[in-house]
Amino acid sequence: MEELPAAPFPLPDSPSGAAPTHPPHSRRLQKYRPTQYSPWILSGQGPDGEEEGGPSKPSEEALTEEQRQAAEAAGKLLNRIEELERELNDEEMRHRDHATKYGLPLRPSDKGKDPNRGRQPAHLPLPPNQY
Repeated sequence: MEELPAAPFPLPDSPSGAAPTHPPHSRRLQKYRPTQYSPWILSGQGPDGEEEGGPSKPSEEALTEEQRQAAEAAGKLLNRIEELERELNDEEMRHRDHATKYGLPLRPSDKGKDPNRGRQPAHLPLPPNQY
């Protein structure tokens, strides 16, 4: 009688080596491995002899020029806002004139939702009899 194997396929922990062995997953390694591309600089990785904020610190002239440009851009934006507010006011006045000329409501407040449409509210139960 022929002896059959215990399982029809090789088990992963079988000593025969028939099952493919996979290397351990990189995230399951129990060693410290710093990231390859890290946004933080570890100590001792910069050029020597630089004080904090050395040549990378912008000059005073560059800062004042940047502030002047920012103030100029803010002024332009304020002018644009004022212009748009004037346009909006003009359009609102045109709408008001048109609505009053033809007897239309200035702003429809109910948006077409009549209270008698749709599901009726549930009736409240009668109060209990006191006698």
